This record gives sequence, C-alpha cells and structure tokens, in this order.
Amino acid sequence: MNKKNIHKLIEEKNPEGKAALRKKVMERVNLPTEAEQIQKKPTFSYKRFYRIFAGVSAAVAAVCLAIVLPIVLNRDTALPSERYCHAADCVETPIDYSIKEYSERNNLSLLYVDWYNIADELETLLFVNINDDKDVVYLQETIVNGEIGSIVILYITDLYTQVDVFEDMEKACENVEYISSVKVSWKYKNNKGTACFEYLNRRYSIELRYPMAEDSVLDLVESMLSNR
Repeated sequence: MNKKNIHKLIEEKNPEGKAALRKKVMERVNLPTEAEQIQKKPTFSYKRFYRIFAGVSAAVAAVCLAIVLPIVLNRDTALPSERYCHAADCVETPIDYSIKEYSERNNLSLLYVDWYNIADELETLLFVNINDDKDVVYLQETIVNGEIGSIVILYITDLYTQVDVFEDMEKACENVEYISSVKVSWKYKNNKGTACFEYLNRRYSIELRYPMAEDSVLDLVESMLSNR
C-alpha cells in the first residue's frame, strides 16, 4: 500500500477518528506519521548556529590571547604606550616625608639620595596629573646637605612617561659612564652636575649644585645604586 492510497483510505473513515486512524495505518505499513516527518525534516536552528559561532569565536580569542599576552607582559612597563607630559600641566603636592618613606609606604623599589641624617632642608613633592589626582606623574625631592652645602634635586618617573623637565636634562648630558652595569648619562657645567639613568622601570634625573668635584654627581649615583 503506497502513501497515496493510505491517505485515501483514511478520508473514507469517520472524520472524528482521522487522527487516530492515520497514526494506526502509518504504523501498520511502517511509514512515518506526519508528526514524525516534521521532526525528521532538516531545520535551521538559530540557537545551534549561535552556539557554534560562539565556540569558534572563543577558540579564536584564546589563540589571540596566547600570542598577545606574553608580548604585553614582557614589556618593560605594564602600560601599553608612552605619554608626554608638561610639568606646567601637573599639580604640585608637597608631602611631609621622604622619597625613601614614600617608596616603603607604596611597596615600591625607588632609589633615593641618603642625605636625610645630614639634611639642613628637605622638600618632597608629588607632581600629579591635573585631570586625575591619583595619577602621580613624577616625584621631586630637594635636599640641602648640612655638611658640605651641596644641594641635590632628584626627579623620578616611570619609563613610559616622558616629562619636559627630564627631556631637557637628558639632552644636556653628553658623557656616558657605566656604574654597576647601569648606563649613566651625565654632564658638569657652571658648578652643577647633571646625571640621568634608568633602573627597574624608573627614570631618574639628578641635579647636584655646588658639588665638591666635577664628577661628584657620579659618586652620588653610585651611592644610590649601592642602597638598592
């Protein structure tokens, strides 16, 4: 019995029993019912499509992260790009403790000039982003040595931040020395020694006024590195 004859047979029976009869006849000849035919029809599932698409996207994202993360994490700094700042665009904020203590309070590893026990004067300043009071652009500390009368001004920032003050000092330093494997650019002129160097993701610039000798600024850098 073919499918056409089956449906004809069903139409000749009681209309109220069409549904039950149709199912019984289909079962007798092992043909699928209409409900079963509908279930077996290939249909497009948007949910399934989105699940597949999401899975593929996640896999691609995982591969990209596996490639990109090591590059980012192995940078000298944690931040992605450099910035240039003007000192005039920063707000000067004095603090009543030294850079050494600031480093300890913030769990940093900053170098400092250890003249605190012989200082006649000490001034420590934070220069903060004018648009974000939590963004410390650079530190500045001035110490007057009470024994020899020299004045040191120390500037510290991170490697991804360039400040106009630092840039001018770096350009002025024409000589190069290596102290404890650290490259130090320096210069002496007009009774003032200047030195610039980088160490542990920080940029340091130093002005030493009224030094005992022309290369005293290098001795100062050496003492800073020895305190690390």
